[in-house]
Amino acid sequence: IEDVVLYDLSMSFIGLGETGEVVLGARNDSRVDFVAPLRHDTNVTFQRKLELGSPNALPIQNAVQGTKGSGISIDYRGEEIIAVWRYLPSLKWGMVVKIDTNEVFAPLYKLKILTGLFVTLMLAGIIFALMLITPAGSAPIAQLIHNIKEITKGNLDISHENADRVDEIGNLFKVFDQMVRKLKKDQKEYLIRSEKYQLENRLKVGQTDLYKVMRGEQDLETLSQKVMDYLAEFMKVQVGEIYLLESQFLIRVAGYALKAEKSRPYKLKIGEGLIGQVALEKKSLLFNQLPDGH
Repeated sequence: IEDVVLYDLSMSFIGLGETGEVVLGARNDSRVDFVAPLRHDTNVTFQRKLELGSPNALPIQNAVQGTKGSGISIDYRGEEIIAVWRYLPSLKWGMVVKIDTNEVFAPLYKLKILTGLFVTLMLAGIIFALMLITPAGSAPIAQLIHNIKEITKGNLDISHENADRVDEIGNLFKVFDQMVRKLKKDQKEYLIRSEKYQLENRLKVGQTDLYKVMRGEQDLETLSQKVMDYLAEFMKVQVGEIYLLESQFLIRVAGYALKAEKSRPYKLKIGEGLIGQVALEKKSLLFNQLPDGH
């Protein structure tokens, strides 16, 4: 009965707007099988499959692996979404309820713009009445109308020379400037938040892919080198090393693009050199500028 109810739920979009949906998936070895139709692709039941570790559809990947959570992520279409996910142990399914961030945030952003434009246009109406008495005010009003049209197109990089005036038109442009600065601030905060979530999603993908690299029975040398190669590619590093702690010594077990230097030690004491110091302090050290030869 439960799976029938969930199946029907996945086909109901009440309260989910134009883009929201319920996604159901089951883990099948190293992939996810979608077990119910998708709103944006209704003919994929048990046909659409997703490899664990793929950059898209992270919520359903997390859900089928037994975790629950919420946040901004990327769905199976590659679209940014707000999602809540959980694991259903009785069915061994994962469930995701999601909606596109564009749909969620657009009304708020549009409301701010429309509110500001409404106030500006109302003031413009007052100034327009004054313009009939003072024809010299027609040029600034024409510029203001032009700027308003630019904002409705999404262009916030507009400028004018009338804010320094000490009359009603100058006051109107000051209010307009305040609105534009507020919109720019909101836009910047949204971009920062979006970049943050994209970075978090990339790290989640990296963790999943690293787990796949480490799976299976492998000897220490092979495993270490595979991990080193993956990290070098994922982090876009030019040189890398992995050391293993044995007793009070650090033994180099893998390297990436290392120079063949006979004098280079493969074994270090705790506290010896930068690597030994990192092991001693148990925290990261970051150097942006290094001398030649490093």
